[in-house]
Amino acid sequence: LSSADFWRLQIEAVYRHRNPYKLEAVPTFLERYAGDEMTLYRKVCRAYLLDPTKLYADEAAWEDEEDREPDMAEADDAKTPARGWGGTLANA
Repeated sequence: LSSADFWRLQIEAVYRHRNPYKLEAVPTFLERYAGDEMTLYRKVCRAYLLDPTKLYADEAAWEDEEDREPDMAEADDAKTPARGWGGTLANA
């Protein structure tokens, strides 16, 4: 398992729980952050109020998080991680 694949699994796990509509965009996000996937993971976690030190591909990591599930209105397109974009995540 490569480093990029490891972080892809982590990012997909977050989206699977918090915003499944974004799963299809994960390859595009990973292209933008090629070689810096950990930064992408941290930004995605912060966007969904998750602890970026946890590895969410492990279902046990979700045990404390399910109680804090954000309102889906907060999980909109403004939280799409994109480099050079002036939105919420560009400065995270």
